[in-house]
Amino acid sequence: MPPSNGRRLALAGLLTASAGAIAYGTFDLLQSRGRRTKQQALQDERRRLIESIKPLKTEGMIGRIGLPAFLTYWNGNVLDRLKKARFKPDRVQTEILRSNTIFEPPAKPEEIAAAEHRVGLQFPASLRAFFLQTNGVKAIIGDDLATPDILSCQKLTWLSDVDPGLVDIWNKETLLVSNEDYFQYDERQDPVNMRAEYMKHALALSPIVESGVYLLNPQITFPDGEMEAWDFSVKYPGAKRYRSFNGLLEAHCTRACSSIDYWSISAE
Repeated sequence: MPPSNGRRLALAGLLTASAGAIAYGTFDLLQSRGRRTKQQALQDERRRLIESIKPLKTEGMIGRIGLPAFLTYWNGNVLDRLKKARFKPDRVQTEILRSNTIFEPPAKPEEIAAAEHRVGLQFPASLRAFFLQTNGVKAIIGDDLATPDILSCQKLTWLSDVDPGLVDIWNKETLLVSNEDYFQYDERQDPVNMRAEYMKHALALSPIVESGVYLLNPQITFPDGEMEAWDFSVKYPGAKRYRSFNGLLEAHCTRACSSIDYWSISAE
């Protein structure tokens, strides 16, 4: 029996509704795919930009051009990046741009001597020269609680005094490291091959941030009087070690500038 006019109308209505739903669903799917494609394209572009960041080549620069010229180079690179950054400067960065420097005023010779007397250690020449140029390096990111990247000579403290818990944790199980594995100061160095027992008598050069800290290790002193410097961090995990404080300074400059580049790209 052929369908009645009423059934024909009902079927037509159902077909029309179904077609509309399918069309809407198809349109929504295409829109969703388009959004995902656009998001993926943005992520791919951001990843490409991050991979294109070229770290500053600072290794050995202090020896080539001298400390004052290196500090000028470092300061200029930070200021240039902050001025061009795509993110809004925070309080710390605004103050750096206002003062036009990431460095504190220099320490007086008598202030350095007093610091040496207080901690019972004669500083290596590289550290003394640094404090005569600048008594600390400001943080390049933060809020009202921001801590300096490198402390003033008046605030240098033995790590075992400022955070004995950190020292104890890393000395619960001592890893025996051979001289061959330890005394590597190039690309062959493995941060894991550190000697945690040296932390008991290491001088903290920076605040402790997320269990990371810069250290001066007097237990390794070279014939020229320079002392080993550490970038200790759980992110390695272990310590990147340098033959002198100058090596640590150069590496810190590179990381600081690369960090600003990364923050600028991530803010887009």
